[in-house]
Amino acid sequence: MRPLVIAAELSAPPSSPVSFRDLTLYISTFYKTTIVVECGQEEKDSYYKWLKTNYLWDFIDEIVTYQENISGFRLNPHPLDRETYVIDRISPENLPTLLRNLHSYL
Repeated sequence: MRPLVIAAELSAPPSSPVSFRDLTLYISTFYKTTIVVECGQEEKDSYYKWLKTNYLWDFIDEIVTYQENISGFRLNPHPLDRETYVIDRISPENLPTLLRNLHSYL
């Protein structure tokens, strides 16, 4: 199975950290797929600290940089050239729809 690559900015407000954790828990448990968080090299340490401090790291396999060019399905607030589901935040209001839509990609 191809990994789910989540833009790191979707783990922080205005996204709900609880909804981010619910998403990664669900994908990890029911799809058994690798979950990576993607960010810039200079942001890697900051996002690692944010994810660990807020108990969001449990279902994340690793943090990668954009330069590593990981292939997989992406959740990102910006449309990319690669296969991407564009979403501006992960929240309790859009989590059920997001999970339904991801079902066809994972």
